[in-house]
Amino acid sequence: MFLEFNENILQGGVKMNEYKLNQLLKEKQDAEEYKSSAVADQNESQERIKNANKIIKQVNKEIESMKTEITVSDHSVLRYMERILGIDTEVYKKDMLSKINKSIINTIGDGEYPFGDHSVIVKNKTIVTIY
Repeated sequence: MFLEFNENILQGGVKMNEYKLNQLLKEKQDAEEYKSSAVADQNESQERIKNANKIIKQVNKEIESMKTEITVSDHSVLRYMERILGIDTEVYKKDMLSKINKSIINTIGDGEYPFGDHSVIVKNKTIVTIY
């Protein structure tokens, strides 16, 4: 009788483990299906983004081609001043360097620094712009 009772408990435990295992397998299958759906949604979104970027690129090309006026870059103005007008830009570079706190730039590095009533942006120990 005792042996019979223990066998029933064991069989019941096995059935409980089987039931739990089946629940976990179903939960895993549901999660895998959910993941597959999410991946499909992600792929669709990436494709939509890719298509939108193509359209934006094409529209930008068309906008650029519609420009009717020739423009002049700041870089070309600087070279014009140097090479055509004969203005020595080194004088201005030295002037700017004399007015900036080099020890702070050497200590802190890249960033925005005060420059009189203006500010300068420094990258790799080079003043790249002033505003």
